[in-house]
Amino acid sequence: PATEEGKMILLAIDAGYKGFYNPDFHAIHKHYLVDVLEFEELYYLCQKYSIDDFINIIIKYNLNGKIWFNNGGLQTNIKLKELQEVLGLPFFMPKNKFTKIKEFEYITKPISNEKTKEELDSNIFSLALTRKNYVNYSKLKQEDRT
Repeated sequence: PATEEGKMILLAIDAGYKGFYNPDFHAIHKHYLVDVLEFEELYYLCQKYSIDDFINIIIKYNLNGKIWFNNGGLQTNIKLKELQEVLGLPFFMPKNKFTKIKEFEYITKPISNEKTKEELDSNIFSLALTRKNYVNYSKLKQEDRT
C-alpha cells in the first residue's frame, strides 16, 4: 500500500505488529520482518506508532469482524468498502448462493507436551497453536442418528 495507514492495516489484519511490542519476541519479529521478508518499512511503522495505534486501526475497520453464512449467502461486518478505499483493492462478498453441506464445531483447549492429536479429539479439520499452551481447532460436527 502507498499510505502508512494501508501498511498498518496489513500488520493489523493478523496481529503482525504484536511481536514488536513484546520483549520476548522483539528480536525474532525484527528478524522475520526485516531480514527475511525485507519489509523494513513495516518495521519502521512499528517503531513509529504505538500498540494502541494498531488497535485503533483494528477497531476503525473492524478487522476482527466475522464472515458468516446467512440464507444461502455470505455476510460480514468487516468494513470492506473503507478497506477498498484505503488499499485501492476490490473487496466484496460473493453474490453466489451457497448450500451448506457440512458443519463444524470450534474448540479451544489447553494442551501439554504429553497430549497427542488423538487425545485432543478425532475428526480434526483444522488446528492452530494460538497461545503458548492453547490450541484452537475445528472438527466436523457429528450428525444425529436418532
